[in-house]
Amino acid sequence: MNKLFYQQFFLIVLTQAEEVWKTVYSEFFSDSKWDTSGWQTSNIYGDPFSFCADQKLFGGYYVFGPSSLLSSHLKLPPHYSVKFSLKLWKQFTRPEGQDICGIRHYLAMDFSIPLSFTLEQHYSQSLVLIMTSNVNEYYNEAWGIQDFKIEILDCPQGCQFCQDQTSDCKFWSNIASYWQTSINSEGWQIDNTQPLISSICAGIEIAGGTNILQQGQNIKKLIDIVPSHFKVQIILKLWVIGNWDGENFILKIDDQIENSFPLFIQTPLKVECGTQQKVNITNIAVNALHTSHQIQLEMKTNQQIQKVAYWGVQSFDLYVAKCSIGCKECIGELGIQCSSCYKKWLYLDNQCTPVPPLECAHMRIQQSYGLQVDYMNSFHLYIDELDENFRGIGQTNLVLDQSISSITLQIYVQCQEQMKIESYFRGCGSFNPEQLSSLNYCPDKSNTLFQNAIFLEVLEYEKELIINIQERKLEIFQISVVNETETEILLIKIEF
Repeated sequence: MNKLFYQQFFLIVLTQAEEVWKTVYSEFFSDSKWDTSGWQTSNIYGDPFSFCADQKLFGGYYVFGPSSLLSSHLKLPPHYSVKFSLKLWKQFTRPEGQDICGIRHYLAMDFSIPLSFTLEQHYSQSLVLIMTSNVNEYYNEAWGIQDFKIEILDCPQGCQFCQDQTSDCKFWSNIASYWQTSINSEGWQIDNTQPLISSICAGIEIAGGTNILQQGQNIKKLIDIVPSHFKVQIILKLWVIGNWDGENFILKIDDQIENSFPLFIQTPLKVECGTQQKVNITNIAVNALHTSHQIQLEMKTNQQIQKVAYWGVQSFDLYVAKCSIGCKECIGELGIQCSSCYKKWLYLDNQCTPVPPLECAHMRIQQSYGLQVDYMNSFHLYIDELDENFRGIGQTNLVLDQSISSITLQIYVQCQEQMKIESYFRGCGSFNPEQLSSLNYCPDKSNTLFQNAIFLEVLEYEKELIINIQERKLEIFQISVVNETETEILLIKIEF
């Protein structure tokens, strides 16, 4: 029993130790050059920096006061948790505290408070920071910050989305990302009548917002050509502005409600969103089973009575949980969970495997004198299994069903006197597949160079060929999968 307890304790400690906080933003420390380029300020009363004794502050006395607002929008790498730490300096008309700054007025005292708080579940690549206060005098009630730092628990390497450090997450793929840095309609429509445009709220640009997206309206978008998947994950920031008291936000996927919850704004503070209004920002994460190659997205709010209330969206990411490589339909990310493979893939050994190209089993070249061949140009191709001739200039695409296991090709080349003919047959005999297989000379224009080849399939499958006949060249390709990409594999090439 003791041994088991120690083993479990060791595993718990080891798991916790692997969660290492990574610093992604650090600013306003005494030993650094202070950069405010990523911050928006409004209603400040002087230079953005001040000093409290020997301490430099972003804000402070005669800087951040009534209605002062500080905001920033940062983009983070893939992560699942965020931690903030800063030192907050406050000056209030209270007897507590100390006269640190040396600007004592009546009973205004100075406080220096280290703050640290964590968003345990935060998956959005967008981070919005808004700081304001309810102070009413900038000269004896003010605030400022320093030693500001943001840390994350980042996702495992190679993951675009994750919910922890240990679960497999490499099957998640971001297929759509909207309203991260620049805002435009991105194809979204308001009530199917007008494109979605943007507004500014608290110094941050959002899609929708005041006088654009009202309570009771909806936005929609159809996303087409989605890779094979079994699940979707949507991460977004919902902004609600104005008077909200229990009205619902609804997110639909393919007309099915996947997320719905009431909206409230309980903060007494107001920020500039066209006018001074109450604002609430909610991070939303929606996980739903989904397999269709199209996704119809809809977001809307309901309206109980007409009032001044708006909403908007900022930082919308759509992830799909992809099927395994080569899999067309699946119920999970593993190869064994695949129910059907794409064309040119076969299900072997519990996974979809690219079908190998045809292999040359026989090749013969000979010259004949006086052979009667119906030429339209220099080449005449006959395929035994199809009982079909190919003589015209141009390209022909053929699909051979899986019942045809071999392909016998008879190729006639009309000789010209002293003509040199180079021929390549993929993988035939001892010939190097990267080199031309043979070199033949026509001594007389009455001769015909006859070439016969048999190609066999390694596995039973549907085959797609491309036949390209030109004046001085004949090529036959097979469409195969190489490195997960459809590629034209050269089977035969004859030219002079």
